[in-house]
Amino acid sequence: MNQIPEITPVGPPTLQAVLDQITSSTRINENRKRDLRSAIISYGKLTDRPPSAIGLNLAEIRHVLDNAGGVSKMSPKRQANLRSDLASAVDISGLLPMLRTGGIKLDPAWAALLESTTSLRIRNGLSRVLLRGRPEIPDLV
Repeated sequence: MNQIPEITPVGPPTLQAVLDQITSSTRINENRKRDLRSAIISYGKLTDRPPSAIGLNLAEIRHVLDNAGGVSKMSPKRQANLRSDLASAVDISGLLPMLRTGGIKLDPAWAALLESTTSLRIRNGLSRVLLRGRPEIPDLV
């Protein structure tokens, strides 16, 4: 019986590799595939690069998205959807592990701090710091 050798990607993964994984996936319905492909293409347009030229560097992608509001005429809702769809695409592709923070229980003191502010911007910033598990933040979970 002939065995087909596993194909090993050459070089670091790119958004093109994510796009290819999404396109070939049988686990995702066509509407969701369309949304995820659209997010990858939109990010490429935002950066003026094709997906094949964009490395799968989450810190860089986050930085671009954090600063996209002033560069493009993208609404905050579209920006949030783009960020969410890109994260979903990377997660579904399996090319990089994605941290899931939805079910993490915070220490009561940290939870009280988060609840004490009404500013969504401050809450989002605090939650990012709290959930990263930095060594300078004690006992998050």
